[in-house]
Amino acid sequence: MGLFFTSLIVLVVALLYAAGFFDVVLPPELSVALPWMAVVVPKKGPFSQLGEVFSLAAAGFGDDATVHGERNGVGLYYEDPALVAEPRWAVGFVCADRAECDAVAAKVDGAIVVSMPASRCWRSSMPWRHQLSPMFNAMRVWGPFMAAVPNGDDENTVAIEFYDEAAGVERFVVCEENADVLLAGRL
Repeated sequence: MGLFFTSLIVLVVALLYAAGFFDVVLPPELSVALPWMAVVVPKKGPFSQLGEVFSLAAAGFGDDATVHGERNGVGLYYEDPALVAEPRWAVGFVCADRAECDAVAAKVDGAIVVSMPASRCWRSSMPWRHQLSPMFNAMRVWGPFMAAVPNGDDENTVAIEFYDEAAGVERFVVCEENADVLLAGRL
């Protein structure tokens, strides 16, 4: 009987560790983020559509890089789903250059190209452990992150997540400048 409960406790702790429950949430730091460009598909509604929309965006690239986690995903979140019934958001993938972005956007219905210049941004990161990491990490990171960022509750603040499965990291970003570039794609 004692071995059973010990095994059960070890199993629960191992599952919590694998889920990232014990990962430390780092406070955001202000630095200059490098420029980036992505093809995203803007949407409005529940986040339950994320997988479907990521698949739609991935199909436009027509390669295995998006399927195998070798291409960085990106999510732009314009509103807090705890405060808005139908939040606006956009998801897609980072491109190598403008030509690639334009070619992919032409193949994906409703896709747009977002081109963000180098900007002063608040940034933090968490380990990418599995396909559910974005959901678990976001629940732990965004509340304290936005509370620490000046104007984190401003309606023009865009929460950005970069999903780098190959490097094993998820990056959380809020930029202090050039938010208009990101807001241009909001539905």
